Amino acid sequence: MATDRQVLKEFLVSLGFQLDQAGLKKFTSGVNDATKRVMAIGAAVLGAAAAVEEFVKHVSQSMEKLYYASQRTGATVGSLQALQQAAEKTGMATNQITDSVEAFTDVLRSVPGSEGLLEQMGIDVNQKDKVKEYFDLMGKLRELAQKGPANYAVAEQLAGQFGTGKSAFLDIFNNLDRVMAEYQKALDLQKQSNQNLDKLARDSVEMMNIFRDVENRFTVIGQKLDSLILPAVEKWGRGMERILDATTRLIDKFDKSGWMEKILHPIDALMGRSSGAAPTRDAKGRPLIDVSSLNKKYDLPPGLLGALVKTESGFKPDAVSFRGEQYGAGLTQLSEGTARQYGVKNRYDIQESLEGGAHYLSDLIRTFHDIRKGVAAYNYGPTALQRIIDQYGEKWQENLPQETAEYLVKVLGDQSGTTLGAVRARFAGAGGAGGPMQVNVSNQTNIQVHGSGDPAATGRAVAGEQSRTFSDAVREFKSSFSAVIPQGS
Repeated sequence: MATDRQVLKEFLVSLGFQLDQAGLKKFTSGVNDATKRVMAIGAAVLGAAAAVEEFVKHVSQSMEKLYYASQRTGATVGSLQALQQAAEKTGMATNQITDSVEAFTDVLRSVPGSEGLLEQMGIDVNQKDKVKEYFDLMGKLRELAQKGPANYAVAEQLAGQFGTGKSAFLDIFNNLDRVMAEYQKALDLQKQSNQNLDKLARDSVEMMNIFRDVENRFTVIGQKLDSLILPAVEKWGRGMERILDATTRLIDKFDKSGWMEKILHPIDALMGRSSGAAPTRDAKGRPLIDVSSLNKKYDLPPGLLGALVKTESGFKPDAVSFRGEQYGAGLTQLSEGTARQYGVKNRYDIQESLEGGAHYLSDLIRTFHDIRKGVAAYNYGPTALQRIIDQYGEKWQENLPQETAEYLVKVLGDQSGTTLGAVRARFAGAGGAGGPMQVNVSNQTNIQVHGSGDPAATGRAVAGEQSRTFSDAVREFKSSFSAVIPQGS
C-alpha cells in the first residue's frame, strides 16, 4: 500500500514537478507544519465556540427572566431591563426593586379601587410604561414623606399597600432622583441600539427551551445507562456484603478467643498505654509481668522502658547485638556481665529481660541523678559516660559519640533536648573545613587484686572485669570511628 509520501510524490510528478528526496522531504514537512497550525486553529475555534455557547446561554437566561417578569407586570422587557441597570448603578438591590414593581402591578390588578386612589393622587394610570407609573407613585410618596416624620410614616404605609416594603421604600426615598436619571439613560441607549428587546426575550425563551430539551435527552440517556449498569453494581454490592459479613464473623470468632488482646497488651504496656483488661499468663501458662508495676517498682516514667526496648531490639526477644551475643541479647540487650549482676539467667526470656533492663536503667538514673544521663549510660556504659562528664561538665551531651547521641534522641524524643537531624548534622560536619579528623584511641587497664586465696576464682574475676572494660573500649572506638566514616559507608 502506497505511503502518504509516495502519493504526494506521484501527484506532484503528474503535475510536472521534478522532485528529489530532499525536495519531497521539505515539501511534506511544510504540509505537516501547515496541518498542525490548522489543527491549532481548529482547537481555538472550538474553544471560542464553547465560550460563545456559554455566553449565549447566560444572556438567554437573563432575557427569559425579563420576559416572564414582563408577562406578570405588563411592563415592557426594555423598561424592566433599564430598571435593573439603574438599580445596579445606584447601589440598590435589583431583585428588591423588580419585586416591588411586580407587587405594584399585582395590586393594581387584584385590589379594587387602587387605580382610583392613584388617580386621586394625580397619577396617570393608563401609561404603557408601568415602571414609569411606579416611579410616579414613589415620587408622590416621597413628597409626602419629606414633610415630616408623621407624614413619612403615612407615606411608608401607603407604599406598603402598593407592595413596596419599608427597606425598599427607604432606598427609593434616598435614591429616587438618581435611579430615575439612570433609568432614562438606559432607555435612551436601547433606542440608539435599535433592538427589539421584547422579540429578543421571546427568542430567548425558545433558546432556553432548546437547551432544556438537550439536557432532558442527556438525562434520558443517563437513565438508560443506569438501567444497564445498576444490576451489575447491585450484584457487586451483594457480593461485597457477603465478604464483609464473613470478615465480621471471622473477626468476632478471633476476638472471642482473646488473641488480639494477647498480642496488643504487651506492646501497649511497654509504651505506657492501656488496652483494657490484660491477659495474666503467656502462651506457656507463665504469669505475665505487669509493665506498669515494673515502672512503679523501679520508679520509671511511663513509656520510657518501652521506648528503650524499641530502640535496643525493636521489640524482638531474640535480638542479638552486632558486636556479639556476650555484649547484648534479648529485648533489653543486656550484656552477659550485667545480666549476671541483675539475676537474669536467660536474656531471651521476655519477663527476665524486662525485669533486668528496668532494674539496670533505674540504677543508672539514680546513680547520675538525671534521666538523660541514665539513658546515655545504658548505651555508652556508666564508666565511659562519667569520663565524658568529668572532662566536659555541663557540655557532656554535646561531646557524646554519635551512636549514643542518636540513641538518646530515639529513646527520649523531645525530652533529649535536641533532634536526630541536629545530631547527624553536627557529626556530618565534623571533618569539614578543618581538614581530615584525627582519631586516637588509647586505653590503659590497671587491675589490682587484694585478699584472694583462690587462683581460679581470681582468674574468673579478672576475666570478667577485663571483659567489661573491653566492652567500654569497643563502644568508644565504634563511636569515634563513626565520626570519621559516615553511617551507611
